[in-house]
Formats: sequence, C-alpha cells, structure tokens
Amino acid sequence: MLGDGELVIALTVHATSFQVGQEKITKAAAVRGVVAMLEKLANVFRIPTYASGILFTLGLLACTAGGHIPTPGVNADKLQQFLRQNKGSRLAL
Repeated sequence: MLGDGELVIALTVHATSFQVGQEKITKAAAVRGVVAMLEKLANVFRIPTYASGILFTLGLLACTAGGHIPTPGVNADKLQQFLRQNKGSRLAL
C-alpha cells in the first residue's frame, strides 16, 4: 500500500444498516447530553447564592480581560510616560 508497491487485491467496503443506525443513536445521545448539561446549568442559576457567586466571578474575569484591551483614543506611550513620572506620588496608580 505504501511506497512503490501495487495493490494486488481489490478491496470492497460495505456499510451496514447497523452502522447507520448506530450513528443516529450516537448523535441523539450527544444531543441529550448537551440538553441535560444546559438544564443543570440553568438549575445552578435558580439558587440565588450560586447565581450571584458565578456572576461575580464572571464579572471579575471580564474586568481582568478588559484590562488588556486598549482603549480607543488613549495613547499607551503617553500614559506609560505619565505613570513613570508620577511614580510614588498621589497620582500613581
């Protein structure tokens, strides 16, 4: 099969109805699994303590990620220069 050899025996592949049916069953099981997972996630948000904790955590992640996104209209070099000049003063961040 590999290299310079020849294929001397003809191969025939037949798909059976079992294989097609098995694919449908596998896809249906995957869909049921996703639906079950989404239902459990929705149940977590029905408990106020859990919901507030998850939303707080997502908010912290958004703020952390937002710190790495440049703000339009702000010159990063000038801001860095300003922070270096005011290091140790009340204006330092």
